[in-house]
Amino acid sequence: MLTKQELTQWLESISDEDGIYIDDAGLTLCSESGAYIEVGGEPQDEDEAEKPITEPIIQSIDRRTINGDCTLIGFFSDNAERKLFSFYVDELSFDDSELIGKTEIEVHHLHQQKTVAYLQS
Repeated sequence: MLTKQELTQWLESISDEDGIYIDDAGLTLCSESGAYIEVGGEPQDEDEAEKPITEPIIQSIDRRTINGDCTLIGFFSDNAERKLFSFYVDELSFDDSELIGKTEIEVHHLHQQKTVAYLQS
């Protein structure tokens, strides 16, 4: 959860022309320029609000490339294996060191930032 003041400050930090959308997980507001703010959910009760939320982090990466289209697969600390995203190797690049130790949301934000930077170049 965030306050009205935090939301207002974030909105004022992005340009008036920026589009705003909710990420795939539904917990983060994002702008087309790559700025984001995590909204989170509403705590159910006081005990739940005090518990730290720990998201699984990426421990290793697998790359599957076919005809220049690379799909990154993340292996997470909760033993899950998930597709992170795909990209063209002649447009973007991602080192394992940029991804390992991050959450899925953080990696999606990095992908978005690199995509926006590429499209603006």
